Formats: sequence, C-alpha cells, structure tokens
Amino acid sequence: MHETIAQLQSEQPAIAEIRVRRGAPRLFINNREAFPLLAWSWALEPNTSLFKDAGIDLLHPILGLNAAWPEPEKYDWSLFEQHFARLLQQNPEAWFLPRVVLDVPLWWKQRYPDELVQCALLRKPQPYRAVRLNPEGGWLWGIQAQEPSLASPQWQADMERLFRAFLRHFEQSPLRSRIIGYQIGGGIYGEWHYFLAEFLPDISKPAQSFFGGVPGLDKRLHAESGLLRDPAKEAAVIDYYRRFHEDLVAGTLLRFVDMAKEETRRRALAGVFYAYLLENVWIQEGGHLAPEKILTSPDVDFIASPYTYQTTNITGKPWWQHDVVDGAGNWLGRSRGVAGDGGYRVLLESLRRAGKLFFVELDAGTYLEPSPGDDASDVEREFCMIGGEGSTTAEGTRRILQRDLGRMLVSGCGGWLFEFGPVLRTGNSWYADAPIIDTLRQFTELGRARANLDLSPCAEIAAVYDAKSLFVTRHWRADPEFPPGGVNLDYFSLWFLDS
Repeated sequence: MHETIAQLQSEQPAIAEIRVRRGAPRLFINNREAFPLLAWSWALEPNTSLFKDAGIDLLHPILGLNAAWPEPEKYDWSLFEQHFARLLQQNPEAWFLPRVVLDVPLWWKQRYPDELVQCALLRKPQPYRAVRLNPEGGWLWGIQAQEPSLASPQWQADMERLFRAFLRHFEQSPLRSRIIGYQIGGGIYGEWHYFLAEFLPDISKPAQSFFGGVPGLDKRLHAESGLLRDPAKEAAVIDYYRRFHEDLVAGTLLRFVDMAKEETRRRALAGVFYAYLLENVWIQEGGHLAPEKILTSPDVDFIASPYTYQTTNITGKPWWQHDVVDGAGNWLGRSRGVAGDGGYRVLLESLRRAGKLFFVELDAGTYLEPSPGDDASDVEREFCMIGGEGSTTAEGTRRILQRDLGRMLVSGCGGWLFEFGPVLRTGNSWYADAPIIDTLRQFTELGRARANLDLSPCAEIAAVYDAKSLFVTRHWRADPEFPPGGVNLDYFSLWFLDS
C-alpha cells in the first residue's frame, strides 16, 4: 500500500448522499453540504494543486477497468492506487468521485470474437478515435471497431466479476474515506450510447438470442408511413427498439449501479451519463430512450451530461465552431462561445423532480488553448477543439466561465471542469492563469453560500416530452443528411427538439 494512502487508516469511511433541500437536490458528505464542483484534466496530477488554489477539492479521475485486467483471472489495482496517491500528495484534502469505465482489454476481444457487436449496416465500421493511453490511471481513450455486445452473457459475467473485485478492493482500502461515489460508464465514451451506434448495431449472436431475433436492416430503416411507423404493421420493430433501450441498455446500466450500491453498503453515490434528449445523434441506436427507468431507480443518485455541442451550419467553417444561421443567412446565435446560451441537453426539471443531482460537464476551451497548426492531424484537431470554441481572449473566457458556472450555481446543479486541451501537446492547463483561477475561486465561494439559498424554480411554462415517441419515428439513417450542424440527427430531434 502506498504510504500516502496508508495515512488515511484512521479516517472513517466517507458517507455521501443526495438530499433534496430548499428546492433542489444537494450533495452531502459526512452530513455536511458540499458545493458539487469537480475537476478533471488529461494531466490531473500536476494540476490538482491548481484546482485546489481555485477552491476545488472534489476530483473526477477516470479509470478504465481494462487497465487493471492484464490477463485472465488476474486483476492489478496498482495503477489506480498510485494515481489516487499522487493526487492526494498534491491535495491532502481531496475527495474523489471517479468515473469507472466498464471496458475490456484487447486480449478479451481476441478471445471472444463472437461476443462482439455486429452491425447491420453493410459497410465496415472504422474506429472513431485513435487509442490514447493516459498514464494517470491507465485509462485507454478510444472507440474501437470491435467492442463487446451488452447482450453478451460472457461480457456480463466477466465484467460483473471485475467490477465487484474493483469495488471490494477499494471498499477495503483506506481510500474509502475519500471516495464519495462512482460514476459508472459503458458504451461510447462511457456515456451509454450503444457501441458503433452509427452503423446500426446489434445483430451479434448474443443480441439475436437476447431479443429472439433482430428486425432486418430494411425494416429498421424504413417506416411504413413516411415520418412515422404504423403500429399495426410495424409492432415488431417498435417493440424491438423499446426492449433495446429499456431492457438491454437501461437494464445493463442499472445492474451495475445496483452492484455499486450493494458493495458500498449504500455509503457512496452511484451515477451515470444518461437522459440527454437534446442534440443526441444516432437516436434510435445511440439515444437515451428509457429515462423513466433511470429516473425512478432508487439506486441512481446523480445523472451527468456534457452540455451543448450544437455545431455550425455555416459552409466553410470548421464543425467545432458553433454559430448558426437561418435559411436567409441571418445569425441566430451560438451554443458555447461568448453570447452563446451554454444550453443543457437534459430536461433539468425532470431530474430535479426525481431527486437526482445533475452534473454538467463543462469543457469549453480557454484562451490558453493554442490553435491546431496547419500540419495537425484530424485526431489532434478533434481532441484539442471538440470542447469547442470557448474563447481566444481572457475577457471572453471569463464571460463563458461566468455563464457556465453561474447557471450551474442558480439551477441547483453540480458540474465538473473537463480539460482535454493543451495538456496533450504543451503540458499546460486550460486554467493555469491567475484571472481564470480568480474566477473559479469566486464561484467556489459563492457555491459554499448556496447552502442557505432556496433554489426552487420560478418558471411558469413547461415543455413536456416523451422519449418513447422516438420508437415510432422514422430512422435517422432514412433521412437525407442535414447541413452541417445536423449530421447524424433525425428529423424529429433536429426540428422538434434541438431547433
């Protein structure tokens, strides 16, 4: 055991819970309310002291379980323990809410080829991202062309053993006094978008067995009535999509949430990425279309989502910029940059009413992000700019932080700063400048004062949505591709939700 971790032996296990008080769900740690602003970085270890200077003691390390599974029947938690120890060395007062990604190592994929996702679309799926190894915790960032089917009994059994072993190890470690919960991730980016959703999964043997057969490609792509499916003629397809989301995706997600609550004896939080209905691509296969199951689960304490990624529809501008115009070329606004709305992709009132704390992932770049050079690869550009267009000026960055943290503050939400920018190339942080640290500190101080505020909403108008509607709408692949800003979106999501 690392000596830094051993020094925690005298501390009692942390008890974390979400309580609804004064109009909003709130985070309590050891019976005291805490302002739920967390931080993550590609270089979290050296930047932990920076976040501490800003008043942020809650950290969000990312742990891919593949890194702890070097071979069959062998688990190795040393990379994760070393990571936690180095973070504590930078901030001895730190608390941890790790994101635990339920991914498998390469040897597992090679051993069980029949347990991998198979796609109905008749073209070979390509990786979306290059594999990156983050030495801090060993997390492999990558979307591969080969990933396990959620319907695979082999994957389910192996991952349950791995995840339980992980939880038992850290619940028996002195770190249990600092780990306040677990965010459980599966699918693309750990966000519970089904793997390879772009290519119409899943027709693998495990999926065929789970569903008792999967509707053919033509039936999935084409609705009898144009924009809508006819329940009299297409009941099998409609029921397939219902079971796909409610039984397979949501069922799997809740199974692992239940494990986390069981193994921690409910002392720690459990949460997931889920419930984005806005700006959700590949909606029929990649969407979050069983929100009621997640919102009504007593074991789900919090729900997270990145905020708006709405991309530009202006020809000639790179996709990661966010200005939008109407058909006559009139500027309508932008999502992330200065003067943007920084909109949320979840229906926040639903989460509040269900007593779930919402964490918004804030990943807009700052003026410390150097522009990708002309010789930068597409992968480098995407990793550096996807967080998107924050601002290239100190004043613009300050305004964006005020908007994003201000909305989080008054809406009764939590959030985390999610930095994956210049540290990849320069080793510098998006936040490593005094004006930014000062702005963050102002909000952590305001956040502590939030404990005394009534955060009940004052809205007088409600917009009501039913995610199940998308089981009966035309498939996104059946629509012609919309202009930039709408790629991979279906007709109803684009025009009736996002717009």
